[in-house]
Amino acid sequence: MLFVAVLPFSGAMFCRAYADMKSPAWLDAHVQPFAFFGGVAQIVVSDNPTTSTHQTHKGDAERVVSARYQKLADHYRCSMVPARVKKPRDKAAAENAVNVVNKRVIGYLDETCSRP
Repeated sequence: MLFVAVLPFSGAMFCRAYADMKSPAWLDAHVQPFAFFGGVAQIVVSDNPTTSTHQTHKGDAERVVSARYQKLADHYRCSMVPARVKKPRDKAAAENAVNVVNKRVIGYLDETCSRP
């Protein structure tokens, strides 16, 4: 899996490959870009609610951030919130960054690997 972090106003991106998106990798996937960018945004919007929040049940008003994810947020003194359902403006920067990574990195690797 590729984890892509983007700072929406500057367009700065961070990308890293992980074997899976289970909790340990998910948490590391946040720590690494914090180090890369040299800081932490006040609000981190997650586009992967399955890993970052507790499972929802019928009738739940909203998703609740998981305890380990909240502990990470508390450590870095930031808020971590899941992207809102059916609200593309929460995901626009991330989706654009994923498209760039897909075209430039994966496309390059695909071309390199397919050459004789």
